[in-house]
Amino acid sequence: MTRTHTARRATAFAGLALGAALALTACGSSTPASGDEAAADGTSSAAATEGFPVTLDTAYGEITVDEKPQKIVALSASYVDALAAMGVETVAFSAGVADEAAFAASFPWLEGVATGPMDPALVNAEYQPVLEAIAKYDPDLILANTWQVDEDLYTQISSIAPTFVGVTLGNNDWNVTLDAIGELIGEPDAADAAAAKVEEAYAAASAGMPGLEGKTYQSVGYDGTKFWFGNGSWLDGFGLVPAENQDNTQSGNGTNDISLENIDQLSADVLSIWFWQSDPAVLGADPRYQQLPAVKNEAVLVPDLALANATNGAGPLSLAWAIDWVTEQLSGTALAKG
Repeated sequence: MTRTHTARRATAFAGLALGAALALTACGSSTPASGDEAAADGTSSAAATEGFPVTLDTAYGEITVDEKPQKIVALSASYVDALAAMGVETVAFSAGVADEAAFAASFPWLEGVATGPMDPALVNAEYQPVLEAIAKYDPDLILANTWQVDEDLYTQISSIAPTFVGVTLGNNDWNVTLDAIGELIGEPDAADAAAAKVEEAYAAASAGMPGLEGKTYQSVGYDGTKFWFGNGSWLDGFGLVPAENQDNTQSGNGTNDISLENIDQLSADVLSIWFWQSDPAVLGADPRYQQLPAVKNEAVLVPDLALANATNGAGPLSLAWAIDWVTEQLSGTALAKG
């Protein structure tokens, strides 16, 4: 029976082809299977198809996965994070970085956890999928994002294998994505367990920072001339709520950027700023910055690149890492103490 997925959790808060030797072994054996072997094969086949096919509504329409995926290609670190949290391996993945050293620096919470070979050739310099490189792995499921794949490219990549690009356009909250992937790979219980660990970590952190409940946040990047919104939904877990102009979907395409002249629009109680090629000291010396509520609350978060990656494209493992950092930054403030 085909199951159509609907997200169960409300938004709370992103190898090698099969070897020739294996193929020859499978095709070259002339020995009939014993009764036990045949039974084992039948059990394995049943396990691979139980609960499938699965049909899922996505940003570009329905996709259907006929059998439990065995060769997953993931095209961003947030998917690697979600799969690792569920104990599922990839056949290959890309995180948009050039080598292992850059991967460790950009995604330290995945070091020693990510499975399958990292293949930088899976995406180009614009982070778009390279179809020929993906096809070499003969995947049965591809995990990508709408910011990587437009609808024209989606038609091409989905001819290789069913391709998930998110439930909706733009950034999806981490738990919505986790839930969807759990359904697609036949591991909804593992997804629930991974989410429960994150929610427990949030609950423990929030218990020590009761003053954050109901306070507002904004999460932005800054390049020296303007601020743009990042995905701040990871802050929801602390009891914070997005400010009225906070765009967690990042779907504004620049239309909701805030110029330095309008810095007073950063009026949230808690403010996260990722400085992109700009000097925090220069902004810090601006008298208008000093008047921001978050500055007065001593509640400005300044993530480095790794933390920006951990939170903007969040997953269960990156969130556990980020929760500890936020707790260190805010737990001593009068705002958090309430």
